[in-house]
Amino acid sequence: MSLITQPSLRHYLLAAELKDADLDWKLLILARFTSDKLLVVAQLKASDQFANEKQRVEAFVAAGHGCRATYFNLAKKLPAKLDIPRLELKPPAPEISAPLADLLALLKARHGNLGSG
Repeated sequence: MSLITQPSLRHYLLAAELKDADLDWKLLILARFTSDKLLVVAQLKASDQFANEKQRVEAFVAAGHGCRATYFNLAKKLPAKLDIPRLELKPPAPEISAPLADLLALLKARHGNLGSG
């Protein structure tokens, strides 16, 4: 789930600085884009610790963030989960056009006579 709809280079630089300083950079960057309670709801929804929505609501209420209705009202504000396809980049296979023995001839053809030093 992406709470950051339009990241900029400034956000990436700030995240790198926070990470270098050994701070909780993910939480600090997300806090710039959401309210505290909305961030709590997003974290509860992203957590594998809860088996269902009822347990998430109970955790939200028990932590003192609001009532059941507040949880669901905030949950409506969260963006839908995006299914982003995974890209795997593979470099192309190198082309070997001339045998290794012809490498010196290729260099001479490309650059002329090679110096002695």
